[in-house]
Amino acid sequence: MNAFTGNEDTFDSREAIERIDELTAEFVDSTDSDPADIMSIDDWRHGLTEDGAAELVALIALRDECDGYVSDWTYGETFIHEGYFTAYCMEMLSESGYLPADIPSWIVIDEDETAANMRADYTDYEFMGSTYYARS
Repeated sequence: MNAFTGNEDTFDSREAIERIDELTAEFVDSTDSDPADIMSIDDWRHGLTEDGAAELVALIALRDECDGYVSDWTYGETFIHEGYFTAYCMEMLSESGYLPADIPSWIVIDEDETAANMRADYTDYEFMGSTYYARS
């Protein structure tokens, strides 16, 4: 699986779970240590690259922050980058039939205001230096 960068337009929580498992297994393979004994990013750096350790710490922090708030973490919750949120909302509205595909060009829809209205159903999460939104 590809490394997370904090610049993804969207990602699914199952991808985060898979990446946590992948990086943890890599750590165990290289150190024979028990991940339950890890207390800091410095401990992870003994078995992972600096980037891998930072990514793993960020993913674990996101998982822990979402615990109890994101109901579909285990089964797949979508996280949407704040810079992509308006486009995501418009795509979702179009796909669900709320916005017709053949809307005349002279009709103007305030996409930013529509996305701001939809934002009320989302919680923001900081991840790898970016803000992501997930349904709350």
